[in-house]
Amino acid sequence: SKYGKYTFTQQTRGDVYIWRVKIDGKFFETYFLPDELELIDYDTRATSILDGVNMVHVSIDPPSAIRSQEDEIDAVIRYQFQNELPRIGVYVAPSLTYPPTNESISGLENELVMSCEDATETVPVIHITQANITRISVEGNCIILGGASPQELYRVYDRLLLTLIGVMT
Repeated sequence: SKYGKYTFTQQTRGDVYIWRVKIDGKFFETYFLPDELELIDYDTRATSILDGVNMVHVSIDPPSAIRSQEDEIDAVIRYQFQNELPRIGVYVAPSLTYPPTNESISGLENELVMSCEDATETVPVIHITQANITRISVEGNCIILGGASPQELYRVYDRLLLTLIGVMT
């Protein structure tokens, strides 16, 4: 599938279809094609916040002990950022938006806690969250990826990644 000058090839990973695109000799993976993402509400300040930084915190709410589907998706998307952003020179520090509680799964005691309030110009935060509206918004130096469903969170992730690597504007 073509998008502008870019060619996307479909591959299977387990039972999931992914798309791969090669840019500057490096492969990047997305769940959706760019033309499926054009209508997402995207605050372009998100791109400038990440321009020139070499580290970002990607923050999720502490997963609950009951391991909801939402918790799983948040963690998967955070992991995708950890895989993909270093290819464009940005180190990802996984973090939580607030300290774990009694309701959280165990083993989170040593996780960094970085919320939007902690975001700085040199070390911004990407906050992944369930939201009523699917969009990429900005508060200060914090980029908020909000998705109304797990699938919508994958879409906002793809939208941000494809913009950072220059496929979309």
